[in-house]
Amino acid sequence: MHQIGLYVHRLRVFHDNERQELGSGGGQFDLGRLVAQFVEYYSRNSLEGAERISRLTDVDDDDDCLYGLIKYGTTGIASDIIDPVHNVVQLRREKNFIEEIPLFFIFYMPEGEDTWYVASQSFGSRSCSTAFNRALFDFFRERSNLILQVQKVMPIDGLEMEPRPVQKLTLIRRRVDSEEFPNQLGHLARELMVTMSISIDGRGALGLFSEIRDRLEGRADRALVYDGIEFDEAQATVKVGNSYRKVGLLGASNNAGVVDVSDQIERDDDDFPTFESIKNISLEICEEYLAEYRDQ
Repeated sequence: MHQIGLYVHRLRVFHDNERQELGSGGGQFDLGRLVAQFVEYYSRNSLEGAERISRLTDVDDDDDCLYGLIKYGTTGIASDIIDPVHNVVQLRREKNFIEEIPLFFIFYMPEGEDTWYVASQSFGSRSCSTAFNRALFDFFRERSNLILQVQKVMPIDGLEMEPRPVQKLTLIRRRVDSEEFPNQLGHLARELMVTMSISIDGRGALGLFSEIRDRLEGRADRALVYDGIEFDEAQATVKVGNSYRKVGLLGASNNAGVVDVSDQIERDDDDFPTFESIKNISLEICEEYLAEYRDQ
């Protein structure tokens, strides 16, 4: 199964370094109106250029939320799509064909707060969070003389996570050739994902987020070698709000700071999150972050 992650960013509006209260009432900045215009505009226009086609679909709103899907598509190289069981070509992919997958997004916009949130989903190594947030920033800049801050809640340097105890450390190695492992389970897929979890037997913690992060980063290329197996990524399970979340600690593809929700969503037959399950967990995390970081 592919990893399902959430890139969570907080939205703040400033005028002369003074943070503005957000909402539609008197004395508030109506960011919600601009967000609705942004979503409506990119429901009709592409977020990116010819090689990466992204459009917003299935848009809906509910109380303090506006959400939908980013139909994220990329062009590729000409190739044959083959049925591996029967070794039969099912489709000849042309180089200008678009490979499109659905990625969820949500704007959490609680009335009367000075911080709102936007979260966008990743699927395995695929994400258009950077392009999505850049488009939002540019859309705002063209329509307002105020400053919109789009800030990752859990940045790569982990500053907001430093004092938190780590309950579990998970090491991950992706795209492992099955021939590297003895075949004790019958026929295995050609590529595997190998994970190893390390936790305390009983109460307590492995250490603080900052301590474990510094220890891993300090060992450079030897950081993720254990018992002869070289791992690509590390995730720390820490408490955020009232829940424990997997947070990227070290790894490629800018995974650090991404909240792993793979075990908390339901999947459809194509391995994508069901709309309702990814919406519910995204809203839950945004609400937790609002409470957690309200005074920061």
